[in-house]
Amino acid sequence: HAGHHPCADPGAANRYFQRCGMLLGVVHALRGSDCHKENIIASGEYPVLIDVETLLRRELREDISGGGEIPESPETGGGHDFFRRFWTSVSNTGLLPFWQAEGGEAYEISGFGDPEGSDAVGLGAGTQDGAFLAGDYWQPTLSANTPKLNGRPLGLSDHVEPFLEGFRQVYNLIMAEKTAVCAEDGPLAPFGNVEQRYIFRPSRVYGALLNRLHDPRYLRDGRDFSIELEVLSRALLSSSEKSPFWPLLRAEQESLGRLDTPVFYCHSDSDGIMAEEHGATDPGTYANVSGIFYEPACETVRKNILSFDMEDLAFQERLIRASVALGKARADAASGGAAPAGLRHGQEMMDGDDMVAEAARIGERLFELRLKAPGNQSVWIGVQRLPHADRYTLQPLGHGMYDGSLGIALFFAALSKMPGRAKYRDTALTAAEPLLKDAGTAEKRIMLANRAGIGGGSGVGSMLYALVWLHRFLGEPKLLECASRLSSLITLKRIEQDRQLDVMGGAAGALTGLLALHTVTGDREALDRARDCGMRLVAAQTPRKEGGAAWKTPEGKPLTGFSHGAAGIALALLRLHGATGDEHYLKAAREGIAHERAVYDADCGNWPDFRQEAGPDGKTACGYSWCHGAPGIGLARLAGVQLDGDQETGAEIRNALNTTLRVGLSEPDHLCCGNLGRLEFLHAADLAWEVPVARRQVRAMTSQMVARARANGAYSLGWADNDFSPGLFQGLAGIGYQLLRFARPGQLPSLAAFELPVTSRRGV
Repeated sequence: HAGHHPCADPGAANRYFQRCGMLLGVVHALRGSDCHKENIIASGEYPVLIDVETLLRRELREDISGGGEIPESPETGGGHDFFRRFWTSVSNTGLLPFWQAEGGEAYEISGFGDPEGSDAVGLGAGTQDGAFLAGDYWQPTLSANTPKLNGRPLGLSDHVEPFLEGFRQVYNLIMAEKTAVCAEDGPLAPFGNVEQRYIFRPSRVYGALLNRLHDPRYLRDGRDFSIELEVLSRALLSSSEKSPFWPLLRAEQESLGRLDTPVFYCHSDSDGIMAEEHGATDPGTYANVSGIFYEPACETVRKNILSFDMEDLAFQERLIRASVALGKARADAASGGAAPAGLRHGQEMMDGDDMVAEAARIGERLFELRLKAPGNQSVWIGVQRLPHADRYTLQPLGHGMYDGSLGIALFFAALSKMPGRAKYRDTALTAAEPLLKDAGTAEKRIMLANRAGIGGGSGVGSMLYALVWLHRFLGEPKLLECASRLSSLITLKRIEQDRQLDVMGGAAGALTGLLALHTVTGDREALDRARDCGMRLVAAQTPRKEGGAAWKTPEGKPLTGFSHGAAGIALALLRLHGATGDEHYLKAAREGIAHERAVYDADCGNWPDFRQEAGPDGKTACGYSWCHGAPGIGLARLAGVQLDGDQETGAEIRNALNTTLRVGLSEPDHLCCGNLGRLEFLHAADLAWEVPVARRQVRAMTSQMVARARANGAYSLGWADNDFSPGLFQGLAGIGYQLLRFARPGQLPSLAAFELPVTSRRGV
């Protein structure tokens, strides 16, 4: 019996975490998963793994994950081949901190997570650009996996180095002896014919369905009961070919029909699953269903161990450090804010060629970080924010422009237009290829839209917008063809169901993507759907007592700003009015702008950020970023002034410009919430109005930012490791793109302003 005992002294505590690292190395080598906190006991200076039924994990041939409710992975189905490196890494053992959201709460239940991280966080109002401002917290009860010293719990985040030392020791040992380990008579031999229980679907899927089946509504009539059981078949219906999983579905339905939880077994030397035999008189009779896995588990483990090398060790170490950091990180700590002006780093001013060279260096690093797959595809792993929570997790990136592969593709496409950088054209295309594959069939496109939504940040609207600009950069017809196919996903039903409304997540972003497509192709259906988006925004606008009218978030707050507020929505409506001449859109845009004017805070020369509560003086703090505050609102007014401007609009732009000029170099550096969002507004103002002071500040602060990054070994992106922040709005791709835009004024579009393409553009 292994009891939960404290460490005897600090030395024992360090040895405990060193052994934790060793255990991680062993579990990773044996393809273990689901090693959550209930499966670990901290027994003095020894971590004890008490449940090993999920070792020897193997890969399913198809997606049977339950309607896309969990992230795609080889084990739960779906996913591209290039995801396999991540899903078979240390991140998928369950031992490292990993937040997940479900049922209104965010959970961290890993085996080695910090005690203060292993709690449930109530999900409150959250926004994509990175500031969680509401939520309830519960203090966790310390479980048996928590090591203690002198009565106090110990955390992995304070013992990362001994943990990594232990991991390296085991990894290097296995790497040095991998041929012997994998020999027929080696240490893996006892695993050659092991019977295991196999978790075919997440237990929560079965639990939720059993709860429904117990409802009297479904117990009165066998037909209703059977219809409920058919929900499990949804994941099999997207394929036109017969799936090998149908026998397993039948076994699931028979077990659930008896109100039992389905149980499956497998043997480590087989590619099949033992499922309850259909029609057997004895419910405990099992038969083998072959061809379920790509290969037997013992072969998968051998291949995993034989792949151990120094490059992979470095990759696993980066994942460990990132996972530990993200276990404690919250959005408010990552989003940063404005710092007083005057921060300086003694560095010569960069010229345009210097900026291009730095962008190319970033491009090389992103190129090295890509995960490749057959079919000429690339994807990246990055920090992803859990929706409506203040927690982050590490995931393969999605398709969207804000933080997905299309944003990275846009950077590479822009870089390829620079003299001598044409090689990056192919990288841009490989970054877009996963979306082209996912949009290949009508069934896949529907699943994509259901998962992504319609917005301009990561939804279908963002995909349209990015594909249109990628086509303008690269001239590849297939990009525009894909955009045309995707545009049909922004249906009237999805538009009417939209509650986000804003640029990043809702109808304003959708109509911007549709307008971009219409501008280039003349597609009348795209324009009609943009009109539908516009009418949704007109209908959703509500008068405000302060003046004007605004759009409420799902949390009931009428926000200011570009990303989620009236400025971005009004700009989208102005552009729609320009394309259609419909006065409804112009009136709604003017009302939205009037509301922002009514709440303008003249004392600070800025607009309040209504995500935050008012202070004792009744005033609400202002933002100083692209997403919220003067820089983004100024950029929106600047982009819309040619469509509908007056003297008051000009005064607003000047006020926003003066406020932005007063903000010095701060943290973070990225486009959404940081330095580059402010500098983009200054750059755009200089291009439009010729503002020398803005031009000088862009050059000076860009030089300071790059100098600081070189001195620190990384840009300030909210995380110590830039490698896991590759995206456009909060990562390296955005830094690279903005460097190119500043280096070659007028040659690249303002992605931050969601600039629409025109018939011709110098440099594009």
